[in-house]
Amino acid sequence: MITFIFITAGIGILFILFMTFNSDTSEQKEYDRKLKESLADEYIIDPETGTKLTLEQAESGL
Repeated sequence: MITFIFITAGIGILFILFMTFNSDTSEQKEYDRKLKESLADEYIIDPETGTKLTLEQAESGL
């Protein structure tokens, strides 16, 4: 019976530690939001200049 209590307590502690270290920061949430928004958009955004390009423009090298 005591072994069951220790095993249950150990699993509980591991679960709490996992949830603590796995939580997203506000910066990670903002990055995920921007990534999802960017993937839904039909344009490709140049990271250096910030200009929006269509796939055809990016392939042609404009």
